[in-house]
Amino acid sequence: VVDDKKELRINSPFMKALIRGEYSYATIPASIIKTIHRYLPSLVPMDKKYAKRTNNNFMFDVKVTDTELFRKLFYIPIDMKMQSTLHGYFNDREEQLRIEGFFPYLIYKGTQYESASLLCENPSDQFRCHLRGSILMESGAMLNVSLNANAEQDCLKTVLNWSNNTNVTYSGQLATKA
Repeated sequence: VVDDKKELRINSPFMKALIRGEYSYATIPASIIKTIHRYLPSLVPMDKKYAKRTNNNFMFDVKVTDTELFRKLFYIPIDMKMQSTLHGYFNDREEQLRIEGFFPYLIYKGTQYESASLLCENPSDQFRCHLRGSILMESGAMLNVSLNANAEQDCLKTVLNWSNNTNVTYSGQLATKA
């Protein structure tokens, strides 16, 4: 406990992490479900077990340098070749969250990804997530992709963009609304 706030620090050869604030491991899933339900109640119905009052208000900062443990212990086929970061906060009282991640270079199920980033937040009356990165193709060319999703008033809008970087350029966009 530091300054009357819980603090969890992990300092290991594969990861450094800090979580500070008020939180309960038992209620974090309920907090997340309630936040998403606020924007997409039809997709994420409110179950009785999540209806209880939660009081999570914390920040987190995670730096992963080696993923061998994740592969061996959890069977997640990921290999991060450079330090990746994930940081943000969650505040039940304000009904706000922000999750930001940067993954400079990783291999997942044999596919190489570069400059991947993630941002999920609900700064106002909508919940939005942005995911982007580049996929290294077998030819050596890069395929740039981005996915933007916005949820508000029980409506989910997504836009998938892609483009390549070869002599002949192809690109496109696929948008949905449900």
